[in-house]
Amino acid sequence: MIFNGGINNFGVDSEATIQGTIQTYCEDRKTANAGQIIYECNFADANSYTTKANNINTWLSANYSSFADHIIDVHSVLPDHTDLTLFEADGLHNTTLGYTAKAGVAQTALGL
Repeated sequence: MIFNGGINNFGVDSEATIQGTIQTYCEDRKTANAGQIIYECNFADANSYTTKANNINTWLSANYSSFADHIIDVHSVLPDHTDLTLFEADGLHNTTLGYTAKAGVAQTALGL
């Protein structure tokens, strides 16, 4: 299972709530014997959420191994939220090409 979540909640939930939701979701999948890969959150400058994204990503990097099998650094392939070939105009959601780039990084992490 590849988990790519959290960013849609940036405007309404605290960092702690988002972190708890991510962790609980992944732990539930782990209990069901589903391996997990978790993506870091995209940068979200379009709505001034960069600090929140950075803080959640720092937390993910430090804690993911307790609830997920791998973590993927999406910033290596999605470095600029203003790149409209990779991001929708909202600067948050990816285009098909952006999701394809994420899939490639996941495949590399899995050795595929």
